[in-house]
Amino acid sequence: MSDSPLFRQALAQAICHLTEAAKALLACSQELSGGITKKNLGELRASIESAITRATDKIMASQAELAAEVKTIKDQNKKSQAEVRAALDTLLEKITALEAVIASGEATPELTAAVAELKTESQTLDDLIPDAA
Repeated sequence: MSDSPLFRQALAQAICHLTEAAKALLACSQELSGGITKKNLGELRASIESAITRATDKIMASQAELAAEVKTIKDQNKKSQAEVRAALDTLLEKITALEAVIASGEATPELTAAVAELKTESQTLDDLIPDAA
């Protein structure tokens, strides 16, 4: 997931929010050079908490977007798998029809060999693809 543009964007925005918190901390520390008061500390704490909350919210929103992206990809893979399965089933039907021609004695030795090779390749592909549930 770390290579996802969406993840990189969320991380960059979270860093920006944390940078804002650091700037606020620096500004407050400069103001505090004249003396620390409870009010100054309260403002500093509120500023930092606000920046952290914004960063956390952005990260959580980005995670939700990534989860939605993962679901979309998963759905697309299921659709592709069904399409490949359908194409394979069609191929197997054609092989069965050719085997019937061979069994009737009307096929040349070359056709018989080609069908045997195709059947082996088709079985290899079939073994790679899980059967539809």
